[in-house]
Amino acid sequence: MGKIRQRLYVIAALIVVSIIALVPRNTKQRVRDATSGAMKDTTVRRVPINLGLDLQGGIHLALEVDQSKGPVPDCADAIQRAERVVRTRMDEFGTKEPVVQIQGRCRLIVELAGEKDPARARGVIQRTAFLEFRITDMKSLFKDALPLMDAALRKAGIKSRSTAAPSAVAQLFGGDTTKTARDSAADANTPGVLSSLLFQGQLPGEFLVPEEQWPLVDSLTSRPDVRAAIPRGLELRWGAQSESRGARAYRALYAVEARPIITGEELVKAVARRDPVTNQSIVAFQLSHRGARKFADETARHINDYMAIILDSRVQGQPPIIKSQIGANGQIELGTKPLQEASDLALVLRAGALPAPLTIVDERSISATLGADSIHDGVLAGVVGVLLVVVIMIGYYRMSGALAVAALTLYCLFTLAGLALFGFTLTLPGLAGFVLSIGIAVDANVLIFERIREELVHGKSLRLAVDDGFLHAMNAIVDSNVSTILTALILYAVGTGPVQGFAITLIIGIIASMISAIFVVKTLFLVWLYRRPDMINVAHKVPTANIRAALDNVGLLGADIQTFGSDTSYQVRARLGAEATGEAGTQAVADAVARALDQSVGTGQYQIQRREAVGPKVGRELQGKALIAILFSFVVTLIYLAVRFEWRFGLAAVVATAHDIVATIAFISVMHLEVSLVVVGAVLTVVGYSLNDTIIIFDRVRENLRKYRRQNLYEILNLSINETLPRSVLTHGTTIATTLSLLILAGEVIRPFAWVMSFGIFTGTFSSIYIAAPVLLWIEKRWPGEDARGARTFGSRAPAAPPVAGPPVTPSAPQPRAPQPAR
Repeated sequence: MGKIRQRLYVIAALIVVSIIALVPRNTKQRVRDATSGAMKDTTVRRVPINLGLDLQGGIHLALEVDQSKGPVPDCADAIQRAERVVRTRMDEFGTKEPVVQIQGRCRLIVELAGEKDPARARGVIQRTAFLEFRITDMKSLFKDALPLMDAALRKAGIKSRSTAAPSAVAQLFGGDTTKTARDSAADANTPGVLSSLLFQGQLPGEFLVPEEQWPLVDSLTSRPDVRAAIPRGLELRWGAQSESRGARAYRALYAVEARPIITGEELVKAVARRDPVTNQSIVAFQLSHRGARKFADETARHINDYMAIILDSRVQGQPPIIKSQIGANGQIELGTKPLQEASDLALVLRAGALPAPLTIVDERSISATLGADSIHDGVLAGVVGVLLVVVIMIGYYRMSGALAVAALTLYCLFTLAGLALFGFTLTLPGLAGFVLSIGIAVDANVLIFERIREELVHGKSLRLAVDDGFLHAMNAIVDSNVSTILTALILYAVGTGPVQGFAITLIIGIIASMISAIFVVKTLFLVWLYRRPDMINVAHKVPTANIRAALDNVGLLGADIQTFGSDTSYQVRARLGAEATGEAGTQAVADAVARALDQSVGTGQYQIQRREAVGPKVGRELQGKALIAILFSFVVTLIYLAVRFEWRFGLAAVVATAHDIVATIAFISVMHLEVSLVVVGAVLTVVGYSLNDTIIIFDRVRENLRKYRRQNLYEILNLSINETLPRSVLTHGTTIATTLSLLILAGEVIRPFAWVMSFGIFTGTFSSIYIAAPVLLWIEKRWPGEDARGARTFGSRAPAAPPVAGPPVTPSAPQPRAPQPAR
C-alpha cells in the first residue's frame, strides 16, 4: 500500500501543478481609449494559453527588405534594426500582444491578433517614416538650369509632344531641305520637353505639373543625363498629394536643398489633433534639446525663406515661410485627411524611421468571427469524438476502459498545462497534433489491455497478468512514442511556424500520454486490485453564377467559387493572370474581388472574413521545408529502428509510410482539397499514425522472433499481425470515430483536416498490415539477416503439435521450444 500511496502523491502533485498553470491570471494589454484616442494600459483576466491567429482571428505578415528600391548590403542588420522600429510601432498600434520576431536572417514576422484592418496594419508597418526639413530653392537655380536639361533631352532624341511628326511620305522620299532647316530653327526656339510641362508656382522652387503628366515628368527627371544637369546641392521632391487650381488638378514639384537642416532623429514627441482654427488634421511634434538648438540656429539663418517638411521623400503640404526663429515645437499640416491617418503618422514618427523599405512576401488575415467558429466547431466535434472514445473503451474493456477514460482526462489536463507552462501557441495544426496524441494515448492503453488479456488467457493470476502486461507492452509504447517524438523534433527544427506548432503540441501530448498510460493507469489498476482483487475483465443568399459573372467582368476569369459552411458564405480563389505576382498583384486581386462583390452583392452587404496571399517565394519555402522535414523524419526513423531493431525493419517502415504519403496526396488531388496549412498538418499526422502502427507490429515481431525460435519469419509475421489486430481495430476505430465527428460537426476550416485524417488512418492501417510486413519479408529474402529464418522459402510449414499439458494458449500461437517456468 505504501507504493500505491507514493504514486498517488505524485499524481496529485502533477494535477495541482497543472491546475495552477491553467488558473486565469491578470495580464496587461495596450488598448486605445475610445474617447481620447490615446494608448493606455488595461488589465484583463484570462487562461494563459496562447491561441494562434487561425483560432482568434488577426493578421499575419512576413516581410523582407525590398531590394528593388536600392541594394541593401547587409539584410540581416537591416532586419534587426527594422524589428526594433516595428516592435515600437506595434506596441502603440492598439493590438493586444503583438508578435514581432525575426525568422531566419532576412525575414520579419508580424502577427496582430484581433486586428480587423489589414490595409492600415500594412501601412503602419511598411511606412519608412523618414522626416526631414529642407529649404526650397530660393535662388531659382533649378529654373535657370532648365534649358540645359531640355538640351540634354533634345540630344537624346526626346521632343515635346506638341511637335508635329513628319508624314510617312516625307519619311519615304525625303523632304525639302529648306523646310528641314526651318524646322530645326523652329525646334531651337520652341520650349523644351521638360520646360513645357512645368509651370512656375507661387513659391521659389515650386513647380506645378498637370496630374496626368506627372508620371512622365518623374521619368524624365530620373534620367541620368537630366540629373547631371541639376545644379549641385539641389534635389527634386514631389508633393504628397495633388492640388486643384481652377478646374484642373496639379501635382507640385519642389526643388529643395540636398542638405536637410534637421531630421526626425531629433523628434521626441508627436501628437495628432485637429487645428482649432481650420479644423484640419495636424501632427504637432516636439524636438529634443539638442535638436531644438540646431533647429533654432538653422531657422534663424533662413528667416523669410520657405521650408519644406518632407516625409518619406514627399513634401507635406505647401512649404511655410520662416517668419522667425523656431524652437522645439512645430506641426505638420495634413489638410483634409482624416484624424486616423494623422494618428498613424504620429505613431510612426514616434517609433522612428525604418532602416530600409520592407515588402510583404506572405499575408494572411482571418476574422475573429471565423476563428471563434473554428474553436466552437472544433470543441463540439472534439467533445463528440471523446464521448465516442469513452463509449467504445468502456463498452469493450468495462472497468479497465473506465480507468483508461479517467487517465485520458488527466492526459488532456497535462497537455493543456504543458502548453500554458512553456508559453506555446495553440493553432489549428496544433489541434491536429492534439488529436494525434489522443489517439496515441488510447493506443497505449489498448496495447496494455491486450497484453493483460493475453497473459490472463495463458492462465496467469490477475495481479501477475497486470504486471506482465505493463512490462511487455512497455517496449512497443516506448519505441512508437520515441520515433514519433524524433519525427516531431525534425518537423520543429526544419518546418515553418504552423508546422512547428503542430510538432510542439504533438511532443507535449506524447509525453503526457506516456505519463497517463504508463504511470496513471497502472496506479489506478493497483488501487482497484487492492480494493477489488476478484476483477476479471480489463445575410442573404446570392447565386454563385452572379458572383462568377461579376468576377469575369473585372478580369478574374476562371475564378474558383465554393460555398463555405452556410449558403451565404463563399470561398473565392482567383489570380489576375501570370503577371499578378508579389504584393502589388495581391492587392490588385483583392481590389478586383471587392469591386465584383460590390456589383453582385451590393456595397456594404458583405464581409471579407478571411484573406490569404502567399507569394511564390514563401510557397516554395513551405513546400521545400515540408518535404525536407518529411525526408529527415524518414532518415531519423530508419536510424532509430536500425538501432532498436535492424536496418531492414527501418527500411520496411519507411516504405510503408511513403506509400501512405503518396496515397494521401492522391486522395487530396481526387477530392480537390486545398493544400492549406491545416491539410499539411493532417498529412504530418498521418505520417505519425502510420509509423506508430508499423513500429508496434514490428515490436511484436521482434518479441516473437526471440520467443519462438523454431518458427520461420513468414509464420512469425502472420502471428504478430494477428496478435496486434485487435489493438489496431480498437485504436483506429476510436480515432476514426473522432475524425468522423469532426467531419460531420466541424466547420469548413477543420473539415479538410478530417477528410485527410479519415483516409490517412485507413491507409495507415492497411500499409502496416499489408505492405510493411510483406516488404520486410522481401527485404529479408533479398538481403537476409540473422532474423531471416525461412524467408527464402516464402511459405509456412506445419504448425507445431500442441502440448499435452500446460496453460492454455491462443489458437494461432506456435508453442515455444521450452515450457515456461511456473510462477
